Amino acid sequence: MSEDTQGHPPASVPTPKVGYRNPPVATRFKPGVSGNPKGKPKGAKTLKSVVIKTAKSKIVLKEGGTTTKLSKLEATVAILTMNALKGNAKSMSLLLALFKEHLPAETENAIKLPEPTAEDLEVLSSKAKLLELLEQASHEHDPSTGG
Repeated sequence: MSEDTQGHPPASVPTPKVGYRNPPVATRFKPGVSGNPKGKPKGAKTLKSVVIKTAKSKIVLKEGGTTTKLSKLEATVAILTMNALKGNAKSMSLLLALFKEHLPAETENAIKLPEPTAEDLEVLSSKAKLLELLEQASHEHDPSTGG
């Protein structure tokens, strides 16, 4: 007879302690079995992995008469540079911020600008004179300056 009259096991068999931090033996985690069997599957894509994969994927960029195969990230920087060169202020600001963040100020690989030629200086001088004339003309016709 393994049980007494009230359905309790005999006193010789120790009963595992059940309570705080001691769950019943039947409901404890089994060795080698995950506690979350329906959890994140292996190889599931995160936002970071999707962004990196998309940025690295290649596209064909037509520039002038030539086609070049670039990553989407390279193409984005190339387009940003072209827009900045066309005078787009927002593109200039973004491009300068990228330079400031990713290109150290003084390194061996720092961007070296060529010395301006005589022709460059002449063009800059003529532009400066034109700006002065425009500024003078605007002051002459400005009613607030008394002109």
